Amino acid sequence: EKRKKKKDTSAAAELDEGKREEDSEKKHEDDMALDVDPDDVLELLRMFTEEKEKRSETSRPSTQQARQKALTESEEAGRERTRREEKQFWEKMSNVLPERTLRVWQALARGLDDYHGVLQERSNLLDETAVLQQQNAELKALLNQYLGAKVNDELHIPPTQVIRIDHNAN
Repeated sequence: EKRKKKKDTSAAAELDEGKREEDSEKKHEDDMALDVDPDDVLELLRMFTEEKEKRSETSRPSTQQARQKALTESEEAGRERTRREEKQFWEKMSNVLPERTLRVWQALARGLDDYHGVLQERSNLLDETAVLQQQNAELKALLNQYLGAKVNDELHIPPTQVIRIDHNAN
């Protein structure tokens, strides 16, 4: 019976302890609970969201500035990398041809420039020759016209007797 009494006492103590824990949890829940009238819930939610937006707006500039700074730094690093790569590329390109080949090409370029000058001069001379040939043809036609004029027949010594004209020549 003593053992039974002890068991009953310990069981009662455990039940008592369990009730205390439940009461403590309920009290904690009651402390966390808000007492809000259902009609005021919408207004309180609106006020809460406005306050949250204001807080986020005040913290945004620093966040945006940090993002902008990080973006600027990454852009600058990208530009620097691009400049470095371009410099390496052009350094490699400057050494593509051996020195001997480069000298040969430079001599060839000078020779071609000289040849171009000769061709230009020749073109100018051909143009000048064409102009002179046209003038020559006009002068021949004019001379033939003067020699065929009736005035020449009235002269004591007609020019046709003094001048020999080769009609076969152009």
